[in-house]
Amino acid sequence: MKTIMKLGDRASELLLDSLNQRIVRELVFSGYSIAELSRRLNIPPLKIWRRIQKLAGRASSRLHGSR
Repeated sequence: MKTIMKLGDRASELLLDSLNQRIVRELVFSGYSIAELSRRLNIPPLKIWRRIQKLAGRASSRLHGSR
């Protein structure tokens, strides 16, 4: 199951960062776990997790659905 988030203005600002863009792209199109993203992007898992939390905290709504 994937979660789709509608981003508000504040979250949209976070997507100006290229690393955040890469993380979101990988999450949306591949469904990798944080550990897999860490290996794939060569970034510490905690850094990825924090960025995801920041984006999720600024999302205005969430839609749940199945693949």
